Amino acid sequence: MSGASSPKAGSLSPWRDLNSVLAIVTVFGSMGAAGYGFDLGWWSGVLSTSQFARAYGKYDAVTGAYAMSSVQESIGSGTATAAVIAGLFVGTPINERLGRRMTMLIQALTVVVGVIIEATSGNRYVQLIVGRMVVYFGGGLAANVVPVYQAECAPPHLRGLMSAGYNIFLMWGGFLACLIVFLCRSLENEWAFRTVIVCQLLMPAMMACGLFLLPESPRWLIRQGRLDEARAVVRTLRRGVVDEDAEVLQLQAQLEEEKTLHAASSYLDCFRGTNLRRTIICIGPQALQQAQGISFISNYLGTFMEQLGFDSVLLILVIIYAAGCVSNIISLYTNDRLGRRPTLLVSAGVQAICMLSIGGLATHGTANISLSMQHAAIALLVIWFFSFQGTWGPLAWVICSEAPTAQLREKTVSVGALGSYASGLVITFVNPYVQDAIGGNVAFIYGSFSVVAVVFVFFVVPELKNRSLEELDEMFHAKLPTRKFRTYQTHGLLANSKLIDGPETKDSTEAFTVSCKLNEKKEN
Repeated sequence: MSGASSPKAGSLSPWRDLNSVLAIVTVFGSMGAAGYGFDLGWWSGVLSTSQFARAYGKYDAVTGAYAMSSVQESIGSGTATAAVIAGLFVGTPINERLGRRMTMLIQALTVVVGVIIEATSGNRYVQLIVGRMVVYFGGGLAANVVPVYQAECAPPHLRGLMSAGYNIFLMWGGFLACLIVFLCRSLENEWAFRTVIVCQLLMPAMMACGLFLLPESPRWLIRQGRLDEARAVVRTLRRGVVDEDAEVLQLQAQLEEEKTLHAASSYLDCFRGTNLRRTIICIGPQALQQAQGISFISNYLGTFMEQLGFDSVLLILVIIYAAGCVSNIISLYTNDRLGRRPTLLVSAGVQAICMLSIGGLATHGTANISLSMQHAAIALLVIWFFSFQGTWGPLAWVICSEAPTAQLREKTVSVGALGSYASGLVITFVNPYVQDAIGGNVAFIYGSFSVVAVVFVFFVVPELKNRSLEELDEMFHAKLPTRKFRTYQTHGLLANSKLIDGPETKDSTEAFTVSCKLNEKKEN
């Protein structure tokens, strides 16, 4: 039995060992993301409806209709994004001190409060915005806890599948919201948009119920010294694939070694030594995720399509979100098969072509866009959304949960997500004014960022597929070049985690003993 570990150890089916408990962790753990996606979806839809404009907008004597101003759209979208950022940072100490399950419960209750404020806002736009800020604060808590929780519960070969659940449920929440707005479009009163707000309560309610089924993270329990509980959780999560005593011993040893190698406890430590590189790998995909256009599409796609001369805006939104949902499902299989790095490279290229082409069509102006050009624009939007939601959507979160060292995982995930929401904050505040000024040509800006994304991934983002969180510690500590991560063979205690992570090991206690002996020989 060798002490080296290579990527081939994870070459078996990525679906092996997926049991009912791990499925529950994926589904119910992602309900917080579904609620956040739901709010994104209904906001993008109702901004283009006359009923919403009549309730909160101002009458335009020139057009003879009510309309939302650029200032209202900017404040409505931007303040919500700012609330997400606040939730990210508040979530870190809650996550570390109270645990993953308690943080998710607090998140669910926060969203309930926010939805109630939204639903009772009447014609008071300020109250509606306050409610959205509370809901998005809960979204920040979810962005902090869910990727960390799922990564710590998942075996290495299932980590991509389970961590992708965050974005998948984010997408399905948005699709459900757009569908409800579309179905209520014929209502002439405020219930054309108020219905979807009330329906949003379903997500936190399901999460709260699911918490009774979710185990706590074994790694968090070990950090708290609750070893018996950690063994019970490992037994539940892995269903006899590994020996829980050996698993807990291994995790204890890994955490001790991590403390020695990475004596870090503050946000500043995320930017020191080898942690700086890992933080950049987390921030980059998150920031470029937004910069390529998803924040623009999530908030302003309805008004963008109106500028291109579309009439059936709500139906097109439903179609686009449906394409994203299908892509998310396909990504469960493809992202772990194809790997993070090549998937991000190819998809960013596709997204660049789509956005730049849409910008080219928009140069004709609304009055000169033919029906065939409109159909082409719809097809390009569907392709862009399909590509993004199957790749950059889930993988930015997967990479953000994989790249950090364990001791800094919560803080690094928060910093990485901050990159996403900070860039999203700028876009949501600025986009209405830019869009008013240049119309559909705004697509050129987002297409250019996809070109930047190709360059960034090629030079900065390594392949993390099928590597245990502990193996990655060794590889970053060795300062490997980006392109060598895929083939590198790891050595040492952190590398030997696969001996007990893989189903091919029948006697995990023996594997752990061998692992320790290998390291003793190495030290001698």
